[in-house]
Amino acid sequence: MSNWIKDIESRPMVDKALINWPYTTEFEIQGKYFVEFIQNSTKQLLSADDKTLINIAMRCSNILGWIKQMHVMGFLSLGGHVEKLLQEKLGDAKSIEKLLEKSISLWLREKRGQHNIGENFFTVIGESFYYKKLSGDWLKIGLLDIFKVFPEGAVVDDALTIAKLQSTYERTPYDMVYDEWQKLDTDRDPQSGLFTVIRGISTPEDVLNVSIKKIELILGEGAPSVEKLISMHPDGAEFIEKNIKISLIMTRYVQKRRLSKEHTLYLLRDCVMFNELHYALDMIENKNTSHDQLYIGRKILSNDKREGGHWYVAQELLLLSCLAYPGDFDEFNKDFRKKMGEFENSIDSFSQLVKKLIPYIQKHTAKSNPELPVTVVDLGFQGSINMLLKYIIETHVNQMHGKKVDVNMFVVAEWFKPIYGEERYSDSCYELLTIIEDTARNEYLYDYNPGGFDGDGLSVKMGTTINQQFASLELIISVVTAQLSHKLGLIY
Repeated sequence: MSNWIKDIESRPMVDKALINWPYTTEFEIQGKYFVEFIQNSTKQLLSADDKTLINIAMRCSNILGWIKQMHVMGFLSLGGHVEKLLQEKLGDAKSIEKLLEKSISLWLREKRGQHNIGENFFTVIGESFYYKKLSGDWLKIGLLDIFKVFPEGAVVDDALTIAKLQSTYERTPYDMVYDEWQKLDTDRDPQSGLFTVIRGISTPEDVLNVSIKKIELILGEGAPSVEKLISMHPDGAEFIEKNIKISLIMTRYVQKRRLSKEHTLYLLRDCVMFNELHYALDMIENKNTSHDQLYIGRKILSNDKREGGHWYVAQELLLLSCLAYPGDFDEFNKDFRKKMGEFENSIDSFSQLVKKLIPYIQKHTAKSNPELPVTVVDLGFQGSINMLLKYIIETHVNQMHGKKVDVNMFVVAEWFKPIYGEERYSDSCYELLTIIEDTARNEYLYDYNPGGFDGDGLSVKMGTTINQQFASLELIISVVTAQLSHKLGLIY
């Protein structure tokens, strides 16, 4: 294992478009999962209940969404290799698409009225899906598009159809938040202090302090006018609707973390909004709960060969442990921990990086209640950063704090769900991960400053003024959504 680790660690970056997927550990895991999932699901179809049919369809949608996103990211050959594998093993390159369509069609039989599917609520008439926007417009949604977080479709303008749709429509949680905000009947402009800009180099802690002041201002001064916010973003009402939706979804997740009797340790920029909502809910309920945030990700885990070099090794070790123990988290964790120990003992640069990270990690766990376990939380996917931090805390920091450490992700890759189990992830919609990743607050507020890690902290490069202003608009919407959804009893 030591020589293998040294070989992997020394390899240079390979062009994304040139990766030979069938020879990777990752594709071995994914391919096996895809084939078995399709085979098992196909056998279930005719006897499956509604919940199972929707679950099958959602998983198909997630897999197809992931393949599409990987293509956007530059992994151009992946989709072709998946289709080739499915053709060889199942005789149909489009098996996933056909399973998705079949499961939804079976679910649709004799359905009518309003139904909650994924993150949305649809009204079914004549085996067609209709979706109502916060603006009041009705859209007719294609069969294969019902799992999109923000459904798109043809606008319905027929008065009789609209009347029929309205007759069975019940307000959704998103409607309730939006309507409650509108009922405030305020013409208030957002406070100027909400758009404070930090220039140049800063730290995540300083950015958070500014964010906390903004949260206090929002909660103390009251919600600004929806119309004022609409006028401040180029996407107008669409921006408001999208952010109310993802804010309510995130607020519910954060509330689960707050009620879990843990020290929640959020990771990376991707969890900035989760951590801020945690502060907001603490203020709303006037009850402090234990949480913090660490900015440890691929860039900090770089080596002299490539950006994220140490992370690539850690991910490969994670995949090997997954291959060895595909359905047993405890054995998977033991195996990964053993492999990470060999990694640390074999590669001096990684060992030195771990030693540098310990004071930083310790700083963000020392403030927690000593009786509480630590849960390392990330936006998610395969959990490599979560598990790497779990290893470091258990192996090094845990000796100082004696804490039980677990992991939790907002979204988990389909092929990793059997390992992590439902207790270690929250949402079943892959697209949510990519949407939250691409918010101004998570992606453009600030970025890691290369070489800025020093002692027990690090520095970041702040984003442009316009991106910080858009990020402030997102913060306003997320905090007001948390406040109103709490008032309406929509989080629990």
